Amino acid sequence: MFCEIQEKGLIMTTDIWSRLTKAFPRVPVGYQFVDGDTTDGAYTHGTSILGISFTPDDSLIAIAGGGCIPGVDATIRLIDPHTMANVRTLIGHVHGIHDLSFDPESGILASASFDYGVYLWNLECEDVIALMGGDDKTKGHSRFMAHGSILVVGEYAYYGGPHTLSVFDLASAELRHRLELADERGVGGVALSADSKHICLGAQRPVYDDRCMVIALDAQTGEILQQIALKELEIVDMAYIGPNKVLASGIDHDSEDLDSMLVSIDLGSGEVVRVDSLDGCRVFIDAGGMGERVVAASASNELRLIGLPDWTVGSSYAIEALSEHESICRVAFNHGHNRLAFGTSSGRFGIVNVAD
Repeated sequence: MFCEIQEKGLIMTTDIWSRLTKAFPRVPVGYQFVDGDTTDGAYTHGTSILGISFTPDDSLIAIAGGGCIPGVDATIRLIDPHTMANVRTLIGHVHGIHDLSFDPESGILASASFDYGVYLWNLECEDVIALMGGDDKTKGHSRFMAHGSILVVGEYAYYGGPHTLSVFDLASAELRHRLELADERGVGGVALSADSKHICLGAQRPVYDDRCMVIALDAQTGEILQQIALKELEIVDMAYIGPNKVLASGIDHDSEDLDSMLVSIDLGSGEVVRVDSLDGCRVFIDAGGMGERVVAASASNELRLIGLPDWTVGSSYAIEALSEHESICRVAFNHGHNRLAFGTSSGRFGIVNVAD
């Protein structure tokens, strides 16, 4: 059974939250904010970690996961990065969670789930809003832009189309614009520019068929600025690495073993350059600062910190004690860009201090 949603009374807190509760007055049935797991030692999540996000002041980390696996742990856990203990638990989703993101300005947490819902969580007043839900579209991405409390939501290409990319302005509590993708494509990856002016997405069909498109949008108007066809690449993750350039990781369908690869995409000229090949079939990336360096995590359980623009590997961090069948499945920089959090397929997570 997918998420139930009910009407609720308004909660008057901050101006932005007040406007949001008026515009989106639904909540998930049975939501709770409870104390965390008090078990001694570092917390281990009940399923693969697919969402990681630091609070704006880097004092806590939110983790969640599970995706489409039935019966998974659908909670969001808030973690103390110093003790690695679970200090608070958010309950509301009924199926696995694909993505998490804190708004750097308001501190609101957004979650996107296989139960079709996108929820907004107010940690201060312990309230939650069902921003999206009640349809049959799996929400795979919920990402806040760096400025303006702008939330970008992407739908996976699961089930029937059309699938969309939606942009919400939380400050005005409005849907800014929505892009409907053609040919049953869904959103395979999302990248947001550091200046909050542009959005880039990888649009691909549920079964790979060599028709993946990279689409760049104006974040304010939704105008399509560029469309680039990618041959033999199924996008897994994306990140801006400059004002008009994106790094994409994906599965190379032209290789015999479906290896992973990184490609640099110039959104101005449309040029696509293969940067590197990595082992394993899925690579997750994140960009620090203004995109001057990126981290790539592959099936080798190694975090590679890559410096730009020369693509040199500045540092590599081997993640020890991972089993043969365990892999890294999400990475995220903190807001200070000096720490990296990672989550694994077995629910474990960790933090690496990265040198300047």
